[in-house]
Amino acid sequence: MLNTSLKQLFLSEATLNEKKKNDFNKDLGLALVTVIFKLKYTGKHIPDESALRKNYFEPIFEYFVFLKT
Repeated sequence: MLNTSLKQLFLSEATLNEKKKNDFNKDLGLALVTVIFKLKYTGKHIPDESALRKNYFEPIFEYFVFLKT
């Protein structure tokens, strides 16, 4: 059975889709680096990623997902 629902993208469409993905990744990376850079100048100890994940991720996640305080 021939699948006729697939559409081949023109090169310009494929390039545009890749550019959108790359722009998103670049913006996300820039945001994360900016935050990390600013945190280093607070003068406070920055905990290891695993400590943050084990001790803080769940309550923060629940707060935002379930709107708990």
